[in-house]
Amino acid sequence: MKTRFRTLILACAIASPLAHAGIPVLVDADPLREAEWMKEAQQWLQTAEHYKDQIQAYKSQLATATGVRDIADFVDQAKSLKSDLETLRKPGQSLNDLLLSGGSSGQFDALYEKYKIFDTCNSGQSGSYANVCKQQVINKALQLEQTDEIQNQVSQTLGEINTLSNRVAMAKDSKESQDLANSIQLKTVMLNTLTTQWEMSVKSAEKREKVLEDERFKQWRQQQSNSPTADLNNL
Repeated sequence: MKTRFRTLILACAIASPLAHAGIPVLVDADPLREAEWMKEAQQWLQTAEHYKDQIQAYKSQLATATGVRDIADFVDQAKSLKSDLETLRKPGQSLNDLLLSGGSSGQFDALYEKYKIFDTCNSGQSGSYANVCKQQVINKALQLEQTDEIQNQVSQTLGEINTLSNRVAMAKDSKESQDLANSIQLKTVMLNTLTTQWEMSVKSAEKREKVLEDERFKQWRQQQSNSPTADLNNL
């Protein structure tokens, strides 16, 4: 995933006027090498499109898992979910630990009721099994919000890179061109940082989901073992 993002970054830079502005940022002065880079850039752009489809599919998957029917509406309603979770954190407690603990008694219930956009937990569930279900949904909802946030930042940064690339083509002298090229390099560093942060948040969410899924199964088995045994003679 990270490799795809980095190829996207290179593609945006190489497929821009930089490659024809005489600036040795990503392409050297060898015409054959430049032609090779441009050919690879087209492949990278295709990879970028594939990645964009993947991130949208990931968002849709999270939306389905949380019962959200309209992603845009969800993001608008739940944009304060992250800050609400922050207020529940105890001193020294990480967000990861909070999501796994479920907060203090009733805290996640309040969040679940506040947003009223989650509908995957059966209202008939009770006790620890129901609580774990809510933890799972909130975990996915937070990841959906974070993914949308990163996606918007990435799109904005890519737009800035394209704008800078167009300015390079119209630069008045080599100094201006080099300054613009340096700005593009800084933007690509920002993209790497954003995508690394997102990748880490996905991995953390997936690990939490695995822990919560195991706990949910454990609570389900506990409920089953505590259920009264049917008396076949009275059926």
